[in-house]
This record gives sequence, structure tokens and C-alpha cells, in this order.
Amino acid sequence: MPEVIDCYIHDNGGDAFYIDLASFPDISFSGAMNSYLFSNHGNGIKVTGGGLNTDAIWRDMGPCYWLADLDLTVGSDVTLTLDPGVIVKLSNNRNIIVNGTLHAVGTSDSVIYFTSYLDDQVRQDTEGASSTNGAVHDWQSLKFTASSVNDSLVNCVIKYGGGYYSSGWRVAPTIDIAGCSPPRANTRCRMLMRL
Repeated sequence: MPEVIDCYIHDNGGDAFYIDLASFPDISFSGAMNSYLFSNHGNGIKVTGGGLNTDAIWRDMGPCYWLADLDLTVGSDVTLTLDPGVIVKLSNNRNIIVNGTLHAVGTSDSVIYFTSYLDDQVRQDTEGASSTNGAVHDWQSLKFTASSVNDSLVNCVIKYGGGYYSSGWRVAPTIDIAGCSPPRANTRCRMLMRL
């Protein structure tokens, strides 16, 4: 596993970090992250998206996780755990589709964010443009399919989702839950969010 500790990454034409779903780097900054990471094409941890086929834990390493190019699909019998403080930013039309388990349990002091890649008010300028603000419909949905089990969204902030572009802007549910209701055995949908 690569370690990237207290490295100054700035003024680059590409993204500061670009990882695939099998990568789990150790990224940390001992001071203010924005002093180390700025003026790149992308300042977050850009994630390739696609199918997650093995359990994964996304830790709060400082930079946000940015789903830019593809949806993230959590496979059946696979768990994606987001640690408290993790920020996930999504680009236009992007979804997180859960066929397995999404465990996103923040704390009152360290909430988990799902927000727009343009939302510079949350931690950092992700996409490397000048200061931008998120807006309604910037990304699409968190989709929990009928095969998802034991999902938890606790102390999460979910904003600027609910839309996609297809020959014009369309409205979509921000949290889309299908078939997650009793009496299915071993199923729990636990949702406590800050809006």
C-alpha cells in the first residue's frame, strides 16, 4: 500500500490522486490539508467508479473521494464502509448503487457527506476550478436495490443530488430504496440524516 504523507501536491495539470476500487492508499497531512493540496486539475481522491467486488473501507484521509467518471456499484455480498468524516463528492449523473451493503455511520462531531463535486464549501475545491457552489441536481442518487442488506446512513449530510441529464434535466430521487422492507430476513434499512 503506498503511503503519501505530508507531500505538497499543487499546480499540476492532472488530478492529485486517482485510484481504482482495489486501491487503499495511506494519505495523510499533519497540517491544514489545503496548505498541501491545491491548484491541481482535481484536488480530491478521484475514484474510477465501476463495480466494487470486495469489501472496502474508505477512511477520512483528508481529501474527499470524488466519483467523476462512472457510477459506483457495490456488489452483492460486498460491504462498503465509510468512516466518520468521509466526504464523497459526485459529478453530474453519478450514482452510488448498492446491491450489497453501504455502512455510512458518522458521529455528531464527524458527519459523512454525500454532495456535489462543485460544493467547495465542504472541505476543498475538488474539481480544481475557481470557487464554485453546489446546486440542486448536480448528481443523481444513492440507490439501494432489493438485494441490498443491512444498510446504514447515520449522521450523514446528503445534498445537491436528485437529478440527471438526458436531453434536458430530469428529476430523480436522491435516496432511491427498492424492496427494503420487512419481513425479508436479515434486512435492515437504518437512515438518520441531517438535511
